[in-house]
Amino acid sequence: MRTVMLAALMAGQAGGEAPALQPSAPWGVEYADSLCTLSRAYGDAASPITLAFQPNIFGGVMKAFAMGTASQLGKPGSVNVTLAIPGRDGPIKTPGTRVHLPTGGRAVMQYILSPDAFESLAGVPSITIDTANGPPVTVALSLGKSTVAALRRCETDLLQKFGYDPEKVARVATPPSGDMASWLTDRDYPQAALKAKQQGKAFVGMTVAPDGRISDCRILQTSGAAALDQATCPILVERIRFHPGQDANGKPIESYKSLNFNWVLPR
Repeated sequence: MRTVMLAALMAGQAGGEAPALQPSAPWGVEYADSLCTLSRAYGDAASPITLAFQPNIFGGVMKAFAMGTASQLGKPGSVNVTLAIPGRDGPIKTPGTRVHLPTGGRAVMQYILSPDAFESLAGVPSITIDTANGPPVTVALSLGKSTVAALRRCETDLLQKFGYDPEKVARVATPPSGDMASWLTDRDYPQAALKAKQQGKAFVGMTVAPDGRISDCRILQTSGAAALDQATCPILVERIRFHPGQDANGKPIESYKSLNFNWVLPR
């Protein structure tokens, strides 16, 4: 009997992987002004690990987050995230960033998922979020198809709220792409906003024609300053040319792009 107990104790010390954190709250879908967020807390309710997913309303990549304490998630910096799923041959690998918040000892790890990768998480028993320079986090995911459907309904509702046809958006298999980093200068800053020392971030929706030009541009969420909002779309329409989006057959198609246009006062 003593030998059996000793063997059991040694096995427990060897331990292997830590047990998966169990859900401490149900999945919730939050309808914000310009995005949908699916989230759930795991582990100790007093100090949980929270997972969250934020899809782009026009498709393409999805932002994913793990939120917890700095000790739970590790040091800040760029990370290579590996999502390991029991029973699957290969993990999901994706770049990410880990930051520490200025108060409360909290930390956030953000990484990117494709829509297909996110959909593939429905029904899996658990996932392990691992990086080369931080502690792994294993949770009993419990992401059901009905929960994914609830997130999709939120996306549809947002598209309709902003005046876009969800069926047309769904036809875009490959979203438009292009470099938007170098076409804005300090000379573009509206003088009225400059004199009033106004700055802010406008959330913009753009319709991209099959030739890559912007055929429609609208402010979906205001920057808080009318002069900045009024200047945003004319600059985008005049200067940006995209590689157009494509349908499932690789043919250029009317497609859609969103952008956080951040107006920052020149120094």
